[in-house]
Amino acid sequence: MSSLQNIIAEADRGQLLADAEDAIEEILTALSDEHDRTGEVTIKVKFKTKNGAVQIMPELAHKLSKPERLATVMFLSDDGELTRRDPRQPVMPSVVDADELNRRR
Repeated sequence: MSSLQNIIAEADRGQLLADAEDAIEEILTALSDEHDRTGEVTIKVKFKTKNGAVQIMPELAHKLSKPERLATVMFLSDDGELTRRDPRQPVMPSVVDADELNRRR
């Protein structure tokens, strides 16, 4: 019973294995839904002797990276305010303006 597989299967009355599988499933679901993420499952097994018996004390940790936010490009206006429009770019008439001009003709 000294194999790692057996220890993980038996630790915490089988709950360690069930929780590890749940953690892996959660990570794989998130990775299939959103790209460019990472996940990690860590199992730590501590051993301690007490009164002639060996205690197995498992720990399980898992983490999933947060989805990356999209970058937003903004510019500083002459008065120091953030704007989505580049103040160095000339103002072009919009489609609405052009459509309005065509109706007048």
